[in-house]
Amino acid sequence: MNWTFMSQVQLKLLQEEGRLSGMVSQQLLVKFHKQLLQAFADKTEKVREKSIEIFKMLITRCDDMSPFLPYLFSVVTDRVNAVDLEGIQHLPEIMRPPPGQKPKRLIKLVEESEEVRMGIVQLMNEIVNYAQNNELVQYLDDVSNILRTLAMDPSGDIQREACLTISAFCRNNKEMLLHFTELLGRAILLPLISKKSKVRIAALDALGSIFYCGIWKYNAFVFENLVGFRDPNSVPIKDFYEPSHNINYFATLITDPKIQVREFFIRQVGDWMIELDDRYDHHARLIPYVLSGLFDEFPQIRSTSFEILQEAGKMEEKEKEKEILEKKQFGIDNEWTQNGKLSQLPISEFIPERPNLGARMLIRSHVRKFWGALYKEIKDVSVEHRERAAKLLLIAVSFSEDHMTQYLDVFIRNLIWHTVDKNPEDKKVAAYISRAFELVGRYCSPDSYVHLILSGLKGEFSKDDEYLRAAIKALACLLNGSLEAVVKDQGFPQKKLDFIVSIIKLLKEDDFLEEISLHNFNEAALLYQTLINRIQENATEKQLKFLQGVGLNVINQMGFVINKIALFDQTFIMTIPYQQENCDQILKSLGNNSIHQLINKGFQKEEQSISQVINNFYNSIQEIGYSFNSYGWKLLIGQAVYLIFEFAGFEKDQHSDILGSISLHFKSFQNQISKGDNPEIGDFIVKFSLLLLNGIKQELIKEQNLVSVVYSGCIKMLGEVFYWLGATQQELNVKIVKEYKELLKLSAKQCFSGKYIDIFQKIFNEQSDFTGVSNFIVSFDNIFRRHYKINQGDQIMEILNPFVTKFVVPVFSKKRELLQFLVADQTTKVRNKKQPFELDSNGGNYIKLGENSENSEKKETDVKQIKQEGENKDNQDNQEKQDNQENQEKWQNQQKYHIVKEKVFVLPLLFKFVLARVEQIGETPNQEKISLYYGTLKQLVELIPNQGNKGFYKGDDYLLENYEGFYGKLLKYTVDEKDIDQREALIQIIKKLIEKTPVNFQMELEIAEKHKQFTRIQLLKHLCNKE
Repeated sequence: MNWTFMSQVQLKLLQEEGRLSGMVSQQLLVKFHKQLLQAFADKTEKVREKSIEIFKMLITRCDDMSPFLPYLFSVVTDRVNAVDLEGIQHLPEIMRPPPGQKPKRLIKLVEESEEVRMGIVQLMNEIVNYAQNNELVQYLDDVSNILRTLAMDPSGDIQREACLTISAFCRNNKEMLLHFTELLGRAILLPLISKKSKVRIAALDALGSIFYCGIWKYNAFVFENLVGFRDPNSVPIKDFYEPSHNINYFATLITDPKIQVREFFIRQVGDWMIELDDRYDHHARLIPYVLSGLFDEFPQIRSTSFEILQEAGKMEEKEKEKEILEKKQFGIDNEWTQNGKLSQLPISEFIPERPNLGARMLIRSHVRKFWGALYKEIKDVSVEHRERAAKLLLIAVSFSEDHMTQYLDVFIRNLIWHTVDKNPEDKKVAAYISRAFELVGRYCSPDSYVHLILSGLKGEFSKDDEYLRAAIKALACLLNGSLEAVVKDQGFPQKKLDFIVSIIKLLKEDDFLEEISLHNFNEAALLYQTLINRIQENATEKQLKFLQGVGLNVINQMGFVINKIALFDQTFIMTIPYQQENCDQILKSLGNNSIHQLINKGFQKEEQSISQVINNFYNSIQEIGYSFNSYGWKLLIGQAVYLIFEFAGFEKDQHSDILGSISLHFKSFQNQISKGDNPEIGDFIVKFSLLLLNGIKQELIKEQNLVSVVYSGCIKMLGEVFYWLGATQQELNVKIVKEYKELLKLSAKQCFSGKYIDIFQKIFNEQSDFTGVSNFIVSFDNIFRRHYKINQGDQIMEILNPFVTKFVVPVFSKKRELLQFLVADQTTKVRNKKQPFELDSNGGNYIKLGENSENSEKKETDVKQIKQEGENKDNQDNQEKQDNQENQEKWQNQQKYHIVKEKVFVLPLLFKFVLARVEQIGETPNQEKISLYYGTLKQLVELIPNQGNKGFYKGDDYLLENYEGFYGKLLKYTVDEKDIDQREALIQIIKKLIEKTPVNFQMELEIAEKHKQFTRIQLLKHLCNKE
């Protein structure tokens, strides 16, 4: 047969299609079926395709197709390579390995033409649909093998057509396909993960039909394959030699990117849960996926999932009518509902209303089976997996209600860590777990969990800071959920009132209060605020008086302080870029805080003077001050934050009293910093300083004299913090150092830029007090060496640039004698052989140049002599060390050092630090970096005095002791520099120096000419305009 002949035959049949009866088709097939089947294997693709189409046309119209089926299935089996798909038919039954769970794809194709294979699958579809009575009974094995092979075809379109055929085959012959269920189910695995959504939907439809064939026997095996289950007690021998894969196909379908696939899957699962006769055997595997549908992104899927659960619940009620008859007849409900009055409290965003009783019973009976899996999934490395697990946990708790009591010990132990977000990406996870804890607090009696939480807070389980933080948050959530479920105007039941009393006692304990720190302020604030708010909302007047007697007033005061600190701490979250509006936002938040409003009810500003308000507040704080022990400074901050917030609300004539009170706090803060015993203090002080500047910014223009004391104290505190950071010997953790570095940057931006700089200049010009500024400058070098890397010079220069540009140069250029006040302490080690050098008592730490100059010079000489003698002693000791090792060890143990102080001017340190950063700028910096580094140095050069033609300028010890060495370095860098932009920046700095000290550079030119340094000569002539 050739293609032309086959085309003519097909054309003739199509023309006579109307008159082509069943008998005629039967006779044609009897005569030509063998020739047509032989053409299935013809060398020409078109012939094979036409022969399949002709055979399909005739067999679907014949009266009886059974005589031709043996020949057809034999030929088709060969053409699709459906003989022994697993390759195990030659093995005895006992030696055959168990079927694999990984999907199989057909690789060896006998029929290579995709169009011909599509014709074959369409032919099988027609036969399956048109076969009558029991025509296919004796060929079930052949048909299932052919359809399985076609379902594993590489082509997605053929897979889809094969799935549709399998679906029809199973519907028409479900009573006879019991033993074929598992084979057909495994054949569907490949289409289930196809790239085409239509193929996946067709595979799900076929899977639904397959399940109706294997009821009570083989469905369980198919479900195990689909969910990736493997018996832990049975390990295949193959796994010892090569890796194996367990794929949860249902998990891929519930997270499918196509909405149509997810919706069809949910509907199929719902159908299996409700319609399958053996559905109870599979509920444990299907329920998690229906619950997952409740938090799908698509509203229709969420609605469908809830409807499925409600319908399944109604069926559960019918089948277990006797068990729930008593509850329904007598109206018995859970204790937490208060006789049904609270049964419709909002649950979560995923559940629109309380599920019916049957649905709750159904979920409760199976939820214990997947708690363990959820506890593992919540710790998964994938954020998406953790978030889905958290949502499913929340929904499971919502359905379990008071039955959660039996799981509380494991539930709290595993999930308490996840109530707080350690990373920004875990914020949603923490929110869902926190809501789950709130529902547990609502549904379960406080007696069932209070001992677990309180034991954790007392350190019986773990003394880890992270655990304490999580435990405080968990207690706040449980408390909120418990006190939320209260009937309005009826007060708290006795159990919840006892719960409140136990919490109040805990919050008053010294051990608990001492644990409140920078790490857990926000959680502690939430706990206090939750307790106080719920009491104010739901307690009766009698209960309120009783709780006040227990200690509620003290809790109110502590809650106020901790909430103030926690709220303003939230302003400075380092994971987001700093914005000026942050401080405004936190002040607004303080005003809206319910505890703040509660405390302010006791303050009648119209009837009391500001001093009375401050004293009353301070005295109330003092009552609980002993409880904070070493954290007493927190109370001072809390009081000061209150004063800042209320600043604008007081009369103007009271502002001086307020600022005076704040200045006293400054001294207390400064004393705490100088002790250097707690890294958190400096962190809060810097945040507080920035909040202070923003809080009274409206008064800066109106009453500058009033705020001068605040600003001077503020810069002193900042200086103390940064000096301590550079000098402390404590080991600071990475998080603390990171926050300090960020706060250093923020403070520079806040204090030394914009409209504040004019006020700073005026304050320091009037007061001439540079203690804080000195510490601020001296700290740069220490901080950089200890807490920055060499390649992080940009970060420190971004801080230093506005300080130099907007403060140091403008202030000291106008009042040059101020340069002589910038003196700081420098520590020096000397031997015990001489009396240690002691500072003059009148000089203090900061003196004017020339004050007690004779004593100072004499003492400085003494220090040099002491150093020299110490060095000589070192040399002698080193010689002894080489002679006798034992004497050396003895000498080391006996020698002692004394720490003494010598006077060192600060600005030379600033010049030295900036020049060192310029030297390490790198080979190819960008223009912005060049401007930052060289611009800072150029600004410092402005402080060098103009000498004109007075003579050679050697330098000043309070500014630049070795001026000649300084500009000599700049000239050398300019000659050697190859980068055009850097060279130009150096030239601009040197030109400025030439304007100030022309004699120095004239002499430098003469020296260069004398030594015939031609490159240097050319540069100097160009700079001095002598070319």
